[in-house]
Amino acid sequence: MLKHHDNGLVYYCFEALSDQPGLFHGIFTRLGGVSSAPWATLNVGHTVGDDDEAVEENHHRICRTLDIARQDIVTGYQVHGTRVARVGREDRGRVCPQTDVLITDVPGIALMQRYADCLPVLLYDPVHRAIGLAHAGWRGTLAGVTRKAVQAMRSAFGSRPADLIAGLWPGIGP
Repeated sequence: MLKHHDNGLVYYCFEALSDQPGLFHGIFTRLGGVSSAPWATLNVGHTVGDDDEAVEENHHRICRTLDIARQDIVTGYQVHGTRVARVGREDRGRVCPQTDVLITDVPGIALMQRYADCLPVLLYDPVHRAIGLAHAGWRGTLAGVTRKAVQAMRSAFGSRPADLIAGLWPGIGP
């Protein structure tokens, strides 16, 4: 993993995905935001009791760092399940209900998920230029969330599992 410091934020990128044309990604830590304890400091969740203005500023900092527009982000309201949402331009700015996997092949769509101790799984198909982002907690893992993400990409985009590049973020830990 490649460590970056930008705009006061600390984030990581997968080496295996860093040279893919047109693909950008970042795994942000909790450092560099404006949220007060107990969310200190880069909390991006609106549903945990943090101040909404602080959460929005944290989103703004991530967007500025990655050079993306807030309205281009699609996220899921994660429920530790296996529901997959295929998203496109019409979904920009949307929170997909009860969704733990997002997939797209539309350039300019920014997929965003939130993780505490669950395992983030990024899947990239360089042949079809499609991407998937899964939230894999113990319940989702037991139910096959990553397998379902791969199957959804295969069905939606023609992705072959052998072509996929997978990135696994750190899971449970500080």
